Amino acid sequence: MPRTRLWKVAVALILHMPCAMLPGQGTTDKSPAGPTVAATGEILGELEPCGCTPGQLGGLGRRLSYLRSLREQGVQPVVVDNGDLVARCGRQAEVKVEILSMAMAAMGYTACNVGERDLRMGLAFLRQIQEASRLPFVSANVVNGEGQTVFPPYHVVCPSANAAAAKVGITGILSERFRRDIEGNPDGLRIADPVKALKRIIPDLRKQCGHIVLLSHCPQKESITLAQRFPEIALIVSGHDRQDPIPPDRVGNTLVVTTGWKGKNLIVCTLNNGDPQSRIVPLTDELAEVPEMTQLMSFYKDMVRSERLLDAVPARTAIGKFAGYRPCLDCHEKEYRSWQVTEHAHAYESLKKKDYHHDPECVGCHTIGFRLATGFRTPDATPRKANVGCECCHGPCRAHIREAQKKVKSRWEPPTKRTCLQCHTHERSPGFDYERCRDKVKH
Repeated sequence: MPRTRLWKVAVALILHMPCAMLPGQGTTDKSPAGPTVAATGEILGELEPCGCTPGQLGGLGRRLSYLRSLREQGVQPVVVDNGDLVARCGRQAEVKVEILSMAMAAMGYTACNVGERDLRMGLAFLRQIQEASRLPFVSANVVNGEGQTVFPPYHVVCPSANAAAAKVGITGILSERFRRDIEGNPDGLRIADPVKALKRIIPDLRKQCGHIVLLSHCPQKESITLAQRFPEIALIVSGHDRQDPIPPDRVGNTLVVTTGWKGKNLIVCTLNNGDPQSRIVPLTDELAEVPEMTQLMSFYKDMVRSERLLDAVPARTAIGKFAGYRPCLDCHEKEYRSWQVTEHAHAYESLKKKDYHHDPECVGCHTIGFRLATGFRTPDATPRKANVGCECCHGPCRAHIREAQKKVKSRWEPPTKRTCLQCHTHERSPGFDYERCRDKVKH
């Protein structure tokens, strides 16, 4: 699908979503105490659970579903993100940021911090995203060569239509530990001292706001130090070193929370005066999917397909050459027949059912040797390398076949738990039990 078409449709979604109101719009906030803040961070390009196994968390549809439920209860959350929208660079990462920015703007995000991974996308691209989607980036200490901030240092929002309600000021900083990550960037950007940056803007925020929220793209230890230095801050959203959120830290009247990775949870905080509270909301499949997000995901799949991102993946040199699973039948018929009745033998078909068979990030764990020379390329070009076949666990076997034809015995190292964990990760296979699952495919 042409990119201009995607932008037009996505903008139409934003304009017509009834519950994606920004703070201060629509109904009066009925929160029992102070303003409510809903936070995410380090989404790392995760748009929705892949669905390979049950129990997976996260996804844009579930996130909007929960936020919509809050708004239906009369609670108007201030929705924020702590940065690192994607994990890597490249065209697929750009497509994901385009989709994420549209979705987050539609959900009513009021501020998005800028992480070091975001900066790798380039300043021009981020500004294009900001202009097209209206996703409000914020950063108090990412500066250009002249020392000027390149994004607004903070945003001030009113969570309620009630003019007397306390306003919330949101700022963001990036840890200096990531200086090397952005060294030599073509935009000449650098990371200024976050403490000095906060000293400059917090007096202004205190004059304008009843509550200050800091999006701290730092490890938790640094965030706690900032809480000690700036007791005026009510809430610090931290991250970057926690795969899953942990119980909050309290430093005086400041609450320090972590979001975890990949948008699997929402952190919902209530800014009671002097006593902020938080809770972790896992985004489970009990939350109904939202049609608008389902439609946006279909646009993502259309873009991946139309831009032929699968064909653009370079093939690296591998140690050995792949043959596909069919030659194994000649000598290993019992094992081959046993494999045929496992889910591994139909792994590629499961991708096709979900329309992810054109997605490079999915194909690798459903085929043999993808991204490697002589491995899977397309179902038409390499049909016997689709699905999770023998060589996924045992390695390239063309040399082994030649040795067998010459009656030369060769020894194979058996697959290990580490082999399985390359694909059965914490996100894709929550609760994966190696011993139990190994018995299902043992032959």
